[in-house]
Parts: sequence; structure tokens; C-alpha cells
Amino acid sequence: MSVSTGNRLNDVRVDDLESTIAAAKKDPQVAATSWTSHTRWLGGTKSEASCRQHTLHFDEPTAVGGDDTQVSPHETVLAAYGACLTVGIAVNCARRGITLRNLEVELKGFLDIPGFLALDSAPGLDQEPGYKRVQAHVTVQADAPEPAVREIVETVFRVTPVGGTLRRKVEVENQLTVQV
Repeated sequence: MSVSTGNRLNDVRVDDLESTIAAAKKDPQVAATSWTSHTRWLGGTKSEASCRQHTLHFDEPTAVGGDDTQVSPHETVLAAYGACLTVGIAVNCARRGITLRNLEVELKGFLDIPGFLALDSAPGLDQEPGYKRVQAHVTVQADAPEPAVREIVETVFRVTPVGGTLRRKVEVENQLTVQV
């Protein structure tokens, strides 16, 4: 798809978005994509991940052996969900001609550390690693009636890819190569 500099609302490239939607409607296979990431260890609990031409850095808090120099991978899951909600709301408001004045997403995730450390669980804690619950609170200021904004946000809650990933069990395939 070509990148235009044309129609923008909420700084969303509306023309490009509409072209992508039209192409996906014409051939749904156009919308079937795959994404990649490559992560490498930088020592201690630090790592660096490359996604397309972008780089992310991670570390862990001192309580789990890190130096707390970057966000942790599990905090990044929350950030990714917040960013996905933000994108969905901004894009759908732009498609409907709604100008955003402010959009904020606050997230809180609940996880039990014993599962991550492969420890026996304490009473009331789950040994299964990962988030048990995630809470998202969205605040929107827009030049539109409240019901229109509410409809968009509720739709985005249902269709956000990161939210969908968090809500369901995802098949994960792991492989190992050991070099000695």
C-alpha cells in the first residue's frame, strides 16, 4: 500500500486506513498478517528486542534480581494493551469524523510472583505464571456526544488485538537450540 500525506484526523492517516480496509474487504487474506520480534540478552535481567526497525529495552525491578533500568516485560504487556486501545479509539474516532481532545488509558495488572519463580504457591496465590486480571480505565475527551464515544470505546474493547490475546488462550510453540 502506498503512504499518503492526505486526509488526517487526530493525526491518523485516514486515507491510508480506508485503503487498507477496502483491500481487506476485497480480499480478506490481505488482512492475515504475521509479526516478528527478535530478543537478545544483554546481561543480568536486561534484554533488547527488535521489532521491524524499532528497538525496545527491558529490565526487571531489583526485587527479582534486576537493576530497574527499563520497564519489565510484564509491564510492557500492560503498555501494549493500553497502546492498542489508544490506537483503536483514535482510528475509529477519526473514521467517524470525531476530533479527540484527550485520550488516556490507565492499566493495572495482577500477577503472582511464585509462578514465575517456579515456587510452591502461598495460600491464596496461583502458581500459574502471568496476569490473573487486568483492569483498564479509559478517559476520553472528544467533540462528540457521549453515546457515540461510548459506542466506539466499547467496540474497541471487544476488537482490540492485544485485548483479544489477553482474553483467550493462545497457542505457543517453543523450540530450543543449545550451542556448546
